[in-house]
Amino acid sequence: MHDELISRVALATRLQVRPATIAKWTRLGWFPEPAQWISDRVILYDRAAAEAALRSRALRRTQRSMPPRITT
Repeated sequence: MHDELISRVALATRLQVRPATIAKWTRLGWFPEPAQWISDRVILYDRAAAEAALRSRALRRTQRSMPPRITT
């Protein structure tokens, strides 16, 4: 069962963001709802759902490029 769940802190560490960022993504609907709330600090996500959301988000992101330089 523990292999199926991952904590918000572990996700944040893996993604190099703050746990509050993952909470924000959840509120905005960009990330799945937590699977289990142990306490206010220990929040667990379904690992497969989290990875699927990250893959989906990566596919939707567009590469940003610098606008063409105007020379006069």
